[in-house]
Amino acid sequence: MSEDLSEIIIVQNRRSQVIKKYFGWIRYISVEPTMWLYIMAYMITSVVEQALFVYKSCRVNHGFTEEVCRDIKNNDTINKIVQVTVSDFHQWNNIAGHVVPIILSLFYGNWSDRRGRKLPLIMGLLGKIIYSGMMVVNTLKPNWDLFMIIYTASIPMGMLGGDLAIFGSCFAYISDVSSAKQRAAVAAIGPVVAPVLRSMTSKVVPINERGKVFAMLSVCDNAVPFFSGVLYSQLYNETYNTVPSAIYWLTFATQIAVLLLILVIHLSSGSNRREKEEEKEEEEEDDTNNVSKASTLEANTPNVQERIIS
Repeated sequence: MSEDLSEIIIVQNRRSQVIKKYFGWIRYISVEPTMWLYIMAYMITSVVEQALFVYKSCRVNHGFTEEVCRDIKNNDTINKIVQVTVSDFHQWNNIAGHVVPIILSLFYGNWSDRRGRKLPLIMGLLGKIIYSGMMVVNTLKPNWDLFMIIYTASIPMGMLGGDLAIFGSCFAYISDVSSAKQRAAVAAIGPVVAPVLRSMTSKVVPINERGKVFAMLSVCDNAVPFFSGVLYSQLYNETYNTVPSAIYWLTFATQIAVLLLILVIHLSSGSNRREKEEEKEEEEEDDTNNVSKASTLEANTPNVQERIIS
């Protein structure tokens, strides 16, 4: 009886070890599947949305016929008119979708540090669901013009936080539940530059201040589309007929500026790290010298006592 029981225990231990070996990584999963599905849905729908914007602008805003709008790529004159309207739409759409999140981000960090990260994440995802649902409604309403998307989809999404609430909550939550070594690897599931910056920031900021810092980073994230949308739209409208490649040169210049800033941050953080290492080495040397002096003093103490006695 005891032998059968021991065999059962051995089999169960082996089974638990196998499960832990091959499926132990599951316990480290938190918000990664949510973000993966969100990014995948965003990338798929963004391509379809551009075609919808062009069609709405052509068919409703300018009143061209169905045949002309279906074959708009072969009509340069109409295509230029429609593209200018779409550019104006993107400008106001970025403003409507990012003004409220920028204001909310001033209070989001402190509030999430005290109340948790889950509710802002749920609110942001709820806003995205409303946005997607209203995009379907706009598709089914042939008489609604292009700018109705701003009033029915973008503004409600922005009122609930939008990308600010989603990404800010996710990165703050990852920083709370992961170690310093795991943080960079976990945050790298997605875009590259922003997770690296957040990972660098999370390692030098106290835990109770991370929500505030991530909120400020989210302010910057939302302020960039706010200003870049206006800049790109105005530049595109002014140079479409003369220098169509102007927006690409602007993109090139901004990317060079970002690269230079990242290099400055990297070099400055490296110098600070070296200074801290040097200070640590000096402290260790001082501790070693103090220990050696103390040991020498203890070794000489018996000799002094013997001399006094003699």
